[in-house]
Order: sequence, then C-alpha cells, then structure tokens
Amino acid sequence: MTALDTLEKWHNRASDTVFVWFPFQGLRPTPATPLLLPRRLKMAACFGLYYGAFYLLRQQLWDDGVTWRSTVTTLGISVAGFFVWFSLVTAPLWNRRARRLAGR
Repeated sequence: MTALDTLEKWHNRASDTVFVWFPFQGLRPTPATPLLLPRRLKMAACFGLYYGAFYLLRQQLWDDGVTWRSTVTTLGISVAGFFVWFSLVTAPLWNRRARRLAGR
C-alpha cells in the first residue's frame, strides 16, 4: 500500500461519516459517484457560508464585532477556502475511489 493509498483510505473514511456532512447530507454523493465541479461549487457555498456565519457570530459576541466589509470578506474567504480544499484534496481522493468502484 502506497502513501497515497493510505491517505485516500483515511480521508475517505472521514468523508463517509455523517458528522463531516452535517447539516448538508443531501450533498454527499455515493462513494462510486465522482465529485464533479457543480457539486464542489455547491459544497463550497454551503460549507463556506455555514462556517463563515459561525465565525462571524463568534466575532460579534467575543471580539470587536463585525462590519459589512468583514462579513463579505469572511464569507468570501470561507467559500473560496472550502472550494480550494474540495478541489485539491477531497475531490481527487474521492474520485480515485469512485473510479476504482466504477471499474468493478
């Protein structure tokens, strides 16, 4: 087993849990379904806005508060960050497994 095989195994094991997809279970494809660009865009928007909203809430309650500029910046960075992660890490590892399962 190569290092990439091990990384794929652990990442996909985590990606298969309900916890990781909460509250967006409807976006989770089957293991044999490739993770394509339209779904990655939806995932990035949902997870980025969700994470960004909680980050902004924390900022409002415990730090300096939020402004329109900080809101737009935070949400934009969150969505972009999730898109980069899904495109560079999650999709290649997920799709590697999907190709293998589709070949069976």
